[in-house]
Amino acid sequence: MSYNMNFKKIPRIMTSQELIDMAFSRSIKETKKKLSYLKSNRVNNARKIEQKKIEIASKESRQYLDTILKKTPSFTSLPDFYYELISLTIDIDRTRKALGALKWASERIGSLEGYYRGKIKASQTKEEFKKRRREFFGRLASVLRQIDGELGYLQVMKGKLKNLPIFKEEFTVVIAGAPNAGKSSLLRAITGASPRVESYPFTTQKLLLGYMLNGIREYQIVDTPGLLDRDIEEMNPVERQAILALDNLADIIIFVYDPGETCGFPKSTQLDILENIQKNFNSKVLVMLNKADLLEKDEINEIVKFFHDKIYICSVKDNYGVDKIKEYIITEAKRII
Repeated sequence: MSYNMNFKKIPRIMTSQELIDMAFSRSIKETKKKLSYLKSNRVNNARKIEQKKIEIASKESRQYLDTILKKTPSFTSLPDFYYELISLTIDIDRTRKALGALKWASERIGSLEGYYRGKIKASQTKEEFKKRRREFFGRLASVLRQIDGELGYLQVMKGKLKNLPIFKEEFTVVIAGAPNAGKSSLLRAITGASPRVESYPFTTQKLLLGYMLNGIREYQIVDTPGLLDRDIEEMNPVERQAILALDNLADIIIFVYDPGETCGFPKSTQLDILENIQKNFNSKVLVMLNKADLLEKDEINEIVKFFHDKIYICSVKDNYGVDKIKEYIITEAKRII
């Protein structure tokens, strides 16, 4: 399931003023370097110098814009899962319009280059050559300033997309549960990955990815944002990422249950979330009681009885029960594959 999703290849998106400054600066420097042998006091040489400045300024700005267009992966070629994941992260239609504006600017600058090089060719004096070149610089700057908002948007877009995980065709475990139940801590304990873990809800704002190794075998573990007990139509984009992973990636699901309610959500709400997962997704669900260190033995026994022994008792903080979770994953992978 590896596709062209490498948004890190997109260059840093300059502001329009940065791009203008870069194009003009390189125009002057490169012209001096390439035509230093010409004496500018001659009319034909002066004409070549001003034409070269136009050529280089046009080339530098167009090349930069075209690089952004080429390095931005095509959304239309992505599988449905990745398309939906990206659409929960950015406004795809807005991004397409921004890229279209860059394409327009590149083509417009190319047209202006041809027009003003022709104007200089038809001019007769050094003063006219410089005047036409200044006119071109002014119109190039105007075109680039017209897309300043699009450039700013694309820089924000790149920042949001550059860290999206790229999933492999491996046996996949999706970790789900209420916010702050201990999902990210479980990912870290199983895989050694280093997700940000804090003591308040909604720390996980996106899908997190890690890999558990067993010999040469690799198991893909996905940590999801916390779910609330509500219909999908009421969910925010962060919650919908979790639903997307459960629906498209999960070979098995581990539901992290915090009966001590230190996550901030009552047992009844967590159990409703669990029921919704079991009802709406086809993957096998393992219930994992987390934070067992905070419970009395009698409380744990009551919970085990409630789940008819079909629950794993863990304290991820103390690494208690984590090995049994790993064994379960390995066993299920052998059964399914």
